[in-house]
Amino acid sequence: MKFTVLINQFGIVKSGLHESTDLTDWAVIDYIKWLSDKGDVRADGFVLFEYRVFIEDMPMSGLNSNGGLSKRVHKLRGLKLIEVTKDDGGYLYAKLTDYCRHIISMKPDADDLQKERDAIDSFHGFVENNAEALGLLWRWGDGDGGYVFNRMKQHLSETGYIKDDGKRR
Repeated sequence: MKFTVLINQFGIVKSGLHESTDLTDWAVIDYIKWLSDKGDVRADGFVLFEYRVFIEDMPMSGLNSNGGLSKRVHKLRGLKLIEVTKDDGGYLYAKLTDYCRHIISMKPDADDLQKERDAIDSFHGFVENNAEALGLLWRWGDGDGGYVFNRMKQHLSETGYIKDDGKRR
């Protein structure tokens, strides 16, 4: 059984594939990468991809039939994320495309990090300008169903924008 599934959410969203793929698609991709990393790779970069073994190794994928997995493989081929081939014996081999490898290794650049810092600064500005209203929400959240507001309360206290009584510092 494969114990972990690594999914580069940043790369997927940045490339726009979050609208046409789901976590199961990326679990299939991570599985093919895992097989490649194990070292059983042909000279042309393909690895043996046995549906039966995938289904056993990845029970949380929700793919429990050859037909379901075959549809995913076809979809991933259509998106140019994987390549597949069969040998003379009919065994299926798969590999990640360069495009896919780029997506799963993508990291935020300086502009992405600055956008995130700007969003945080904007949020903190919002908090400072709306501390009184947020204080009311804070107190309202102390009752039933106040999980979101209690989490907000915790965050605002930890960042020093609001005191324990819900008032602005």
